[in-house]
Amino acid sequence: MKLFESFEKLEFLKQRVSNKEHFFIIVNTKEIAYEVEKLIIDKLGFKRWHDVDYINSTSFDGNNLARIEVDFENEIVTASNTPPYVITGPHRNLFPQWSKDKDIILNAMGIQVFPSYKPRRFITESVDVHKIGVKCITYEDCLEFETFLHENGWVYTTGVKNLIEIGRYDRLTFYNFDKDSKRFTARADDFDGDDNYTVYNYPEQKNNILHLFRSGPTYRPKQFVYESTKEKKILNAFDMDDTLVYSKRFEDHIKPMLIREYLTPEIILNNKLEDIGIGIEQLKYENGRIYFDDPNHSYKIPTGSSWVRKKERIYIIQPDAYFMTDESMPIGRHNDIIQLYDDSKFKCIITARNERLRSQTKKVLNKLGLEKPNIGLFMYPINSFSYVYEYKCNKLIELQTLYNFDEIHYYDDNIKLLKKMKKNFKYKDIPITLYKVTENKYRKI
Repeated sequence: MKLFESFEKLEFLKQRVSNKEHFFIIVNTKEIAYEVEKLIIDKLGFKRWHDVDYINSTSFDGNNLARIEVDFENEIVTASNTPPYVITGPHRNLFPQWSKDKDIILNAMGIQVFPSYKPRRFITESVDVHKIGVKCITYEDCLEFETFLHENGWVYTTGVKNLIEIGRYDRLTFYNFDKDSKRFTARADDFDGDDNYTVYNYPEQKNNILHLFRSGPTYRPKQFVYESTKEKKILNAFDMDDTLVYSKRFEDHIKPMLIREYLTPEIILNNKLEDIGIGIEQLKYENGRIYFDDPNHSYKIPTGSSWVRKKERIYIIQPDAYFMTDESMPIGRHNDIIQLYDDSKFKCIITARNERLRSQTKKVLNKLGLEKPNIGLFMYPINSFSYVYEYKCNKLIELQTLYNFDEIHYYDDNIKLLKKMKKNFKYKDIPITLYKVTENKYRKI
């Protein structure tokens, strides 16, 4: 029964991730809450909701548990008080608790955590494949190894193929290999070996494992090497702000004015205050964000404005008009992404900053030591009314048409924009891969 409940909970959580529904994790201490939040930020590249530390203001008194809330659609994480009785309904018992469901949570979210040390096992040609097992943790690794086996003439003991994709299995151990009949079996548990089997981990020991099951000679004929030496023509295209470089935030400029309770009128801020109908004296600053209190929900947020509600507060987000000011110009570099940029044979920058700022932008990039992009610096046209994602998609299609790249890789920090771009490219014949950048890290979406 316990095994069935764990399976049901895992499938329920995987479905929430797949549907991009909110994912709740019940925790009972502040230390664990920070541990879970850090794991999600580090492994998935998510951010705190508008950089606010909600864990610090959440109560943990033993009776009143708390929940970490993971928003897979917007890639943000937050926290709030959640007495156990608040989560009700038919799925009440399926919401996981970190203390007892850690492995299920990590599996559902697609996070693989390795121990800090693993004893090294060396596989040699003398190993009897009948006495080894190959463990794959993720669905992708299971599918990859199964595909490799089939391509090299191996099938399941029943004679069938391609079971992984049908059942979307993960955490499988492949074993009972018979080299004469080229048959094998798989088991769905945490089998780590016994007196009859030594289990090796895939993909950590991938090269040695594949060597044992590969058909044909163990060497690579020279003519194959010559045929594979053609270099691909790859364009690496980069967004600028918060991808290659970073600038001082709008809130950071406003903060000192709020703290001394005196504000020199600024066009952008005043426009935003007029949008929602409040005075400057109502604004407050906390944890890097600017907000005003609205406990009775008296204010209606205008459509398309720079204001967002979070519970009893309304926050201002960085206005697009801010990027038209000199104060918004970059002040620092994300060095790991810059290194990728520098190493690119073909590279360009596609920014949403307006063409009017080209001169200032080029001076700042030069000051920060960025190489001139050999394919070009592309800025948002002065009189254009297209959406930013459309402008960027059209520019990449234009470059593909002009240069005929084998591959295009585009890097941007804005996940919402990337999702719109991905949808836009879905039915277009362009070899593009999109990457979400978070400071000095990036991942494929």
